[in-house]
Amino acid sequence: MDDGFGIAGKIWMLIVIIVPAFFTASNPVFAQNTDSLLREQANHFQTAGRFDSAAAIYQLLLLKDPSNSDLKVKLAQTLSWMGRLDSAISLYKDVLKVDPASYDARLGLGLTLAWKKDYGEANKILSDLAENYPRDTTVLLSTARSLSGNKHFCVQSLLSRNHDILLV
Repeated sequence: MDDGFGIAGKIWMLIVIIVPAFFTASNPVFAQNTDSLLREQANHFQTAGRFDSAAAIYQLLLLKDPSNSDLKVKLAQTLSWMGRLDSAISLYKDVLKVDPASYDARLGLGLTLAWKKDYGEANKILSDLAENYPRDTTVLLSTARSLSGNKHFCVQSLLSRNHDILLV
């Protein structure tokens, strides 16, 4: 029976996941280095658009460190890009319960809500970020995108805050 991994995938899993797991119990330095390598690999997969692979590794790392907010944010970003918006929103909200000031979680939640077409809540979150980070072009552009359903309101909202940006 084919499990979809193929021989190369099984070898990769053996080398990257199973063998390091054997050594981590007796060598915490090895475990830390392995986690770091796995995270780098997940980040690479995420950047390359291999979201399923990235999500699997982030989930594996979260099993070992379930309170790691940075990993939760990375997984939430990945899930958003996979179209699993409700799961991503839930993760972002979990992070914000622990760290309400988390820039990445607030920005990610705002964008994901906008993708879900919950523009009211997205605008509220992103506008708050724009107030706190008035020179952050990522926040400003994200706010503009979340309001793009009503372009007049979008321009009016941003300009009323005296943001000196050029809207094209």
